[in-house]
Parts: sequence; C-alpha cells; structure tokens
Amino acid sequence: VTLAGGIPAGTVLTFSVGSGDGAFTRLAGILAEANGILQAAYADQTGSANANSAAPSVTAAAVTAQADELLVGAFGLGSVPVFTVTGGAAALPPVSSTAATTNKQVVLAYKTLTAIATPTIGGTLDVSTQWVGALITYKGGAAPAPPTPTQSIVAGAVATGRADAATKTLTLTTLRDVPAGSTVLLALGCSAVITPSTLTVTDPTGAAWRLDKQSDNGSLLCALFSAPLTARLPAGSLVKVTCDNSLARWSATMMEMVGTAQAAGYTDRAVAGVGGSTTTPSITDTVATAQPGELLVGAFALGASPVFTQAAGFTLDPGAASTAATTNKQVVLEHQALAATGVQSVSGILDTATAWVGVLVSYKAGVAAQATTGRWVLRSGVLVAIPQRQTLRAGVLR
Repeated sequence: VTLAGGIPAGTVLTFSVGSGDGAFTRLAGILAEANGILQAAYADQTGSANANSAAPSVTAAAVTAQADELLVGAFGLGSVPVFTVTGGAAALPPVSSTAATTNKQVVLAYKTLTAIATPTIGGTLDVSTQWVGALITYKGGAAPAPPTPTQSIVAGAVATGRADAATKTLTLTTLRDVPAGSTVLLALGCSAVITPSTLTVTDPTGAAWRLDKQSDNGSLLCALFSAPLTARLPAGSLVKVTCDNSLARWSATMMEMVGTAQAAGYTDRAVAGVGGSTTTPSITDTVATAQPGELLVGAFALGASPVFTQAAGFTLDPGAASTAATTNKQVVLEHQALAATGVQSVSGILDTATAWVGVLVSYKAGVAAQATTGRWVLRSGVLVAIPQRQTLRAGVLR
C-alpha cells in the first residue's frame, strides 16, 4: 500500500478473510516499510512456489524492467527451522506463532538488484519442512532535479559512556550498527585542567573524526565531535576518546545524524559558552546560519547532575553522567531541525543552579544526487529504501 499520510506508533492493523473462508490458526506476520520506490505502478516481477524441502526458493518468470529494483521474498514455513538466506540477500527477524509443536513461521527476505535479470530469492533450512513462498520486485523512484538541500536530522542514539577515576581514555561501545553515509556525533563532558587539553576520537572504521567545538573554564570541559562514516560502524564497536591530560568524571553520549553534508566544511556555525552557577544555561550566536535544513545541536557539560529541560522546539537526546557521588559531571545534548536560516541559540532549564560550559554547532544538510534510484538498508528492524536525499526520523525513514 502507498501511504498518503503516516501511520502513528501503536496503530492496530487488522487483516481479514472473506466470509466464506474458514478461520485461520497459528498466524504470524511481518510489516515492513520501504521508501524510495515509485508511487504508481511500482510492482514489477512476481513469482510463487511451494514444496517440502530444506531449500525454499522462488524465481520470477521474466526479467526485471530496470536494474536497481528491490527484491522481496516472503516464506511461510510449516514449523520453526533456522532459515539462512542465500544469494547475497538479507532477512528481517522471523516471526513465529506460539502453538507449541504446531508453530508456523514467516520469513521476509530482501535484496537490492544491481542489473536487469530474472530475480530469484531463497535460503536454506536446518531441517526439511513444508513451505510456501512468494516473490515481488519494486521499481525504484526517481530523485527530484535539480538537487536541493536536504534536512540534516538526528537518527537516534548509538552509545553512552562514563568514567569516574582520572584517565586519559574513555571507551564507548556502540549499541547498534550505523551504516556508511551517516554522520556520528559525540558529546563529551568532564572535569578540566588548567592546561588546555587536546582531545581526539578514534573508531575501528578509521573515520575522520573532528573536534567541532570545545569549551572549558579550567574545571569543567565540554566538547562536540563528529565524523562522516565511509564504512559501516558495527554494533559492539569500541569508540575511544583520548586526551593528553588525565581527566576525571567523564560522561559522553553518541548519536547518528542522517542527511548531513559529507564533504569538508559540513559544519556551519560553532560557538562556545561558559556560565556560572545558574538554572538557565544559554548560548546565543551572532551570525545567521548559511542555509535552510541545517541541524542545530546544543551540548552542555554540567558541574553536577540536575534535571535538564530542553528549550522549546528542541528534542532532548540521551545524556550521560559520571557516578562519583557529590562530584558528578553530566553531559546533555539537545537538537533542532532548522527549516530556515537565522541567528540561533541553544538553552535549557535546570532544577537546581549549577555551573556549566557548552557549545552550539550547526550542521549543513547534504545535496541530492542526480541518481534515478536509491539503496535499501535494514535499520531498527524496518526495511528501508534510502535514496540520496532521504532522511531518517525517530528510527523510521520519512
């Protein structure tokens, strides 16, 4: 189905059969979202098959109409064997009914085609079972022309980290995959030293991390880093923040940005702020942003761990705090997608007065490529097609 509007989280979808048919039992289903396909006449090739074997597979009867189509295969299994996709395809997590020994299972596999060919999709089972399968390919949609700036936004949390004792290195472990083409953002808060500190960030992909802005007052430090990913950053990766000075009470949070310009100079505005003990930390720029669609980010390092309420129009991202009792340090992060240019500010409200330092940084949006089709990835359990100028909102592609 092509949606004219969104489907809110928590929506109940009901599937019914004709009144003349009997009731179904042991139902299992998967609902996936795909973007970047044509909005009219989007289906191309189809196919179906069934057998009792350990190698379910479906092949279409004819070749695809275009090279870069999305191939999707659905398989209903008469039991719950382990399904392994083959032929370079991937699969969403399978879903099974729960009727003990009479379980049924559904598997949804997918693959991005790179050439005009007769599509086929399948896999292997660890035990033979009765299966039925269906195949369909979806045509990719065309990107608008001429290219226009996209909207740079935050896609979701990646990791948090903390350390109480004095150390020169803080390590964060990523909680999920971050695909190539995204930009990762890391906000750091910790105790500072009188001598200025040099901070660096590294990860297993060798991404080019840069320090976008740093602020400190000799006892408290806040820094914001970012890096465009040219390779996938897998879940469980160790991202390390290193300092030439030994710092204490580290806290850090890491986010994924989508739609951000990948070329050098993707940051626009960068301003540091330092405040005394107050309940209203605030940083205001004096120069307007360069283009619409930028992502405005505010990071604050707090001298304690008060409750932080983000500014109106901002989204509060997961923060982190050290755990050193009365000497806690905390880092908080907020962001806002900017629809228009203008002079920007970031701020918040604390429930108790606390010393703070912070930074304001805005990130330019990317530009759409003159491509005819997109690419498909699996993120947060949702099948998603991402043309060059698509963005991810709250874990779901819009």
